[in-house]
Amino acid sequence: MIDNERLQKIANVDIDPEFFCSIEAKVMDPEVVRKPQEFFENARGKFGDVIEVQDNILDGVAFPTILPMNPEHPYFLVLGMEAVKTVVTDQPSFYQNYGGSMDILMGDGQIAGLNPPRHKPLRDLIMQAFNKQSVDHLESNYIVPIMQELMDKSARKETTDLVADFTCRVPTLVICEIFGFPTEQIGRFAELATDIMSASIDWDKAVRASADMGNLFEVLIEERKEKPGDDLISNMLSVELEGERLSDQEMITFCRALVPAAIETTTRALSTALGTALATPGCWSALASDPSLVVDTVEEVLRWNGPIMIIPKRTTKEVELAGVKLPKDANLWICIGHANRDPSEWDNPHQFNFRRERKPHVMFSMGAHLCIGNQLARREMANALKLMTQRFPNMALDPDGAAPDVVGVQFRSIDRVDVKTGI
Repeated sequence: MIDNERLQKIANVDIDPEFFCSIEAKVMDPEVVRKPQEFFENARGKFGDVIEVQDNILDGVAFPTILPMNPEHPYFLVLGMEAVKTVVTDQPSFYQNYGGSMDILMGDGQIAGLNPPRHKPLRDLIMQAFNKQSVDHLESNYIVPIMQELMDKSARKETTDLVADFTCRVPTLVICEIFGFPTEQIGRFAELATDIMSASIDWDKAVRASADMGNLFEVLIEERKEKPGDDLISNMLSVELEGERLSDQEMITFCRALVPAAIETTTRALSTALGTALATPGCWSALASDPSLVVDTVEEVLRWNGPIMIIPKRTTKEVELAGVKLPKDANLWICIGHANRDPSEWDNPHQFNFRRERKPHVMFSMGAHLCIGNQLARREMANALKLMTQRFPNMALDPDGAAPDVVGVQFRSIDRVDVKTGI
């Protein structure tokens, strides 16, 4: 359990919400940034489920943030639930494809970019930190106390921005507790995580941030060797993988790869969940009066506007997908955000419906590379909606604030959620 003194300190750490604002909105067609799923659905109607993209232009629109990982090979966009499911579950034919980006930034062997045979044993090891028992522990000892402390601060205000005061803070503080980071380094930590994830806009800045983050972890690892604690790094120092302990570099690579995903994607998911629940007529009051609706609401948020739209893959051999013959080593951008709005899977797919009957979506991918932290993200979203609606049943969007629009193509979220607390 996080002690009260540290809880008070970390709740007041300075974290700039601008770190999590959409960068794509500054460099792309604004209408596509607002409604990329509709744009992709129109392109699908013209060109099919598998579309070859030339010079990063699709149907006359430039996509400067979605680049082929290996430019010497052709580049295809994959749309529709059936084609997307095929790619993410057929591991012999489709491998991860981060060689031109995240593998460089995070280090060789980062878990999201691994393929057989190394992927499964490392994933099995890391999953120990994210299984149900571990997430239960994180929920009661860190997630709920941190959220309650932040809500106490919001309760002293008449108006607030939930992104600045809550959603950009919770995932950062939780992951820093998982690693046992010193309080004074948390703000810098959040900045570095976001700089790394903005690689498509400023590659050099991302590379510098990656190196700086590696240095932070190197110091932590050395400290834990001398004085182990109840944290993830201490646990990794004590376990073995196929009879061998992880090297310092393997631990740095894993930690560095985990942080941006755990911070940025969950921040975006929380912002969209709270902003959408407040903007949807009847949703906030329904959740306040019936918390059993929270889980379905979380799944609908993830389906409707999850934090990640597109993930990279590559072909391992010549293969046919949705009637299109793909060469070996073709770059594929898998549009999970579009698949989650496939009209053949859902009625009125572009509409958010918190009472929609739940069915599987692919926000966290599927198969061998199902997101390791999906249960942690879901638990944070559920607790945010449940605790916030119970504490602030009369909260409402501030009519003088910015509209809570979800924006972005590769990464999606709401930049601000301006509210009246109703206290």
